[in-house]
Amino acid sequence: GARGLCFGDPGGPVIRHRDGAAALVGINWTIGDSDCAANGAMFFLDLQSPEAAAFLAPYLTAAPPPVEP
Repeated sequence: GARGLCFGDPGGPVIRHRDGAAALVGINWTIGDSDCAANGAMFFLDLQSPEAAAFLAPYLTAAPPPVEP
């Protein structure tokens, strides 16, 4: 059956699927249910919040070109 956030998952992505497209909307924070139930409490950082956007903005720049070996 369906399972929820479990041990080892914090730090992983929260993905929303809509209209055939996937979007990163959060980062798993911690679990609130020791049995990893699908309906258990799950906590995550909302990447769509103004505070998160302001914090992340300086780090969201274009990737540098690859380094030649």
